[in-house]
Amino acid sequence: MNKFRHAILLLAFIVGLTAYAQHSHPLLGIWQQEMITQEGNRILIPVWKIISGDGTFSVILMTKDNGRTVQTIEGNYVINSDKTYTEQVKTNVFDPQQKNTTNTLNYSFDTPDRLRISYHLQGRSVPAIESWQRVKLENPFGQGDK
Repeated sequence: MNKFRHAILLLAFIVGLTAYAQHSHPLLGIWQQEMITQEGNRILIPVWKIISGDGTFSVILMTKDNGRTVQTIEGNYVINSDKTYTEQVKTNVFDPQQKNTTNTLNYSFDTPDRLRISYHLQGRSVPAIESWQRVKLENPFGQGDK
């Protein structure tokens, strides 16, 4: 449980650093990945994507066995349009072939707080589709600060 608190505190700190940016583009912020069952139910899984206002992004997951947090992917991104953005992946812990690759992702919003991303990874024939739910945290700098 203590490691979970540390992960949440880290996420809260990052939100504080990107609080202003969250208001400038709807992609920016902290997102938790959803798994959609065959029945259409949404289950939040312990994977978070942080899209920061400084042009960087990372993906963090919490392991099932010991609750350890792992930064699995990090890199830079550029928003190309209101439907696509490009990720330049610097590191990918679980898929080293994706290290130093550039991927264009299509995105849309089911709601302002539900993000859908689809993409083709280099070297893969099957497209990937991800669903993300925005993590809402209070601004630690107060209501008037953005």
